[in-house]
Amino acid sequence: MERKVRVDNCIYQEEKLNNYSIEEYFNQLEGNSLLNDEERKMSNEILQKLTQTCKICSVSKVLTPTDFRIGNGELVLGEEKIHANLFDQDSFHDIKSILAFIVTVIEDDNRDIGVVTSYKQRLDLLDQYYETAWKYAALQGFRDHIIEEYKRKEIQSGKRVFTPILGPGYFGIDLLDSDKLYKLLNGRKLGVTLNDTMRFIPENTICGFMIGMQSISEDCKKMFDNPCQYCLSVKKACGYCSLINNK
Repeated sequence: MERKVRVDNCIYQEEKLNNYSIEEYFNQLEGNSLLNDEERKMSNEILQKLTQTCKICSVSKVLTPTDFRIGNGELVLGEEKIHANLFDQDSFHDIKSILAFIVTVIEDDNRDIGVVTSYKQRLDLLDQYYETAWKYAALQGFRDHIIEEYKRKEIQSGKRVFTPILGPGYFGIDLLDSDKLYKLLNGRKLGVTLNDTMRFIPENTICGFMIGMQSISEDCKKMFDNPCQYCLSVKKACGYCSLINNK
């Protein structure tokens, strides 16, 4: 059962790991749709163990025009400043709102410690791959669920145009700017921390934001049509990138 709590205009949600079309996202990863019956059984066993030991949590916030400003290469969300050429003053027109989010997979406080210990002791490399793939699928599914809820409410308020998902590493936004979204959304309340290199702990954590507006410039449209050209992950995450399926 989903649990949703609002604190300081942020929405905190907690959900089971295997909801929101997790198998669909798992199968989108290269090769997973081709698993034979034995491999599929092994991967499903890993998923069942994960549902006993982990949960997926998120914090999100919809910012209205009084909460942000944009222009001259800078997006200011509350007190946090994010720099990128994307944010020049002519890129976006009549911005109505911005959705910011963090989604993470964490160990469930109510988990059976015996199950966790037994499960971790028997993990081999293939099991580790399946675990990573299932957690990735859960993150993508829950992220898209949050985004679709946001879009639906915004469209009800009037016609909207939405950017793709933006965030650290995308469209020239610095990878270290995870810290900005972390502070904006008070990620510590979610059980997430940042290490010295601004990497999330747990590592199965994603963050980003989306802009809803009346119209968008042609230059921005061209940029959004070529996301890989502006990616800062230097191909390290290509195997797990949702954009790769849209080429």
